[in-house]
Amino acid sequence: MPSQTPNLDLYKVNGETDGNDTFNVDVVLNDNWDKIDAAVGQIQEELGNVTVPDASLTQKGITQLSSAIDSTSEAMAATPKAVKSAYDRGSAGVTAAAAAQAKADAAETPAGAQAKANAAETNAKNASLPRSGGAMTGKLNLQTWATISGSASGYALYGSNCYLDANNKFRFENTHANLGARGFILTYGLGEGVYIFDTGPAATTAGAEFTPSLKRVLDQDDYDSLFQSVANGKQAIATAISGKGIAASGSDEFAVLANKISQIKTETPSGSVYVDFSQQDYMVWANTTQRYKIADIPAGVKMISFEYVSSVSDGIYLKVEQPMSAYVCILNVVLRDANGMEIEVLNESRSIYGGRYYPRFLLNLVTNNRTYSSLPDDIFPRPNPSMGRFDISTSGFDRSRPMVLEIKAQNPSPNDNTMRVTHMVRGTVSYA
Repeated sequence: MPSQTPNLDLYKVNGETDGNDTFNVDVVLNDNWDKIDAAVGQIQEELGNVTVPDASLTQKGITQLSSAIDSTSEAMAATPKAVKSAYDRGSAGVTAAAAAQAKADAAETPAGAQAKANAAETNAKNASLPRSGGAMTGKLNLQTWATISGSASGYALYGSNCYLDANNKFRFENTHANLGARGFILTYGLGEGVYIFDTGPAATTAGAEFTPSLKRVLDQDDYDSLFQSVANGKQAIATAISGKGIAASGSDEFAVLANKISQIKTETPSGSVYVDFSQQDYMVWANTTQRYKIADIPAGVKMISFEYVSSVSDGIYLKVEQPMSAYVCILNVVLRDANGMEIEVLNESRSIYGGRYYPRFLLNLVTNNRTYSSLPDDIFPRPNPSMGRFDISTSGFDRSRPMVLEIKAQNPSPNDNTMRVTHMVRGTVSYA
């Protein structure tokens, strides 16, 4: 026979006795489900009405866990982690307290500390140097050999086996067979600065006077002056090298300048050039100068010469036509250096009509003289006149760089006076 459950009165089928009965879905399943659902609903309703209070010091209830060890709350519960942290800190505090107690137990008593202070004061007084008016007098010895000393006249010395007495006298500190003395001294009156000295190995007698050889220590002004002197010297060398045809700069290193010096050709150049400068007629205005190049002369040349080829038509012809004037117009053949300095080779200065013919000349830049021959322009046929010799000045003339042999027509008149110039060059210019 079927039965019912004790709590919800659910219908139960007996499998042994009810196996052949017709299966009634409503009785066996649906009614049971309804009873279960009703019971669950009642339980939920009852649970919803249940209220659990927060825990406190006076009642049980819900509480929150916390791992903080610095909180003052009485409504939260500590976790094992918080308990361990508090324990560890407590243990560390106990250890520190024990160590502090040990130090306190070992600390000096007031009486003992006072006794040690008194002993230290006594030792300091016994070991102190003489003092007068807040300044130390006499010299200070360091490990027997080193001394610091000074004088009232402004000297101060740090020395090895030596010192300064009150009168600025150098004296040996100790007696020794070969130690000598050395040091550096700050002076006033000797020439302000720092000086050094070293006697080298020498026998010394304590207290004996000696005179050291002082050497001044260079300061920044000295280094600046030395640097400028070297820079100026390098620039002068570079300028000289450039004058020899090798480009150089004062900023070049010395090794670079040395290499460039080795590139300079020292042999004297030689050669010749035939000049065919046909007759030129022109006016030179007042207070002006005109130039006409005859030939370029290489650097380093010692001698320059001119030689005609035909006595009828060759040579150098210079003619000046100028009205009577207080100013003398000049028509020259000159040698000009790279700086503009000139050496006069031939000269035709006239204040009346006329000119001259020059068959040859020789200019010697080593013996400082010139020789040439000349004739008035109205002598035909032109003979070969003798050579005249004249001294010249080459002081300051730079033949280390290329030069120019040229005709120079100069009218120094400051007013409107003009001069008429005629010149001709035909022959061979040689140099060596």
